Amino acid sequence: MSSSERRSAESPVAEMYGEFVRALSPVAAAVVPCWIDDDAQPVPVGAGDERGVAVAEYLRRITVEADLATRWEWDGDLLRVV
Repeated sequence: MSSSERRSAESPVAEMYGEFVRALSPVAAAVVPCWIDDDAQPVPVGAGDERGVAVAEYLRRITVEADLATRWEWDGDLLRVV
């Protein structure tokens, strides 16, 4: 098994969004917002989840505080940089 196959097999996020990520143009960027649970494991959360909304607001706030022009917009359950 190649290292990329191992990473894909080990990552539920890669399994969920791998095809989408491969379809992005080289200049596009998006994140799978995750909530860190009580076992310190990342749990993907989306736009319909209050934890997903909290993650999005956090990213937006720290982006503004860093004086960056980046904007974050929901694209399904991904946050896309626009």
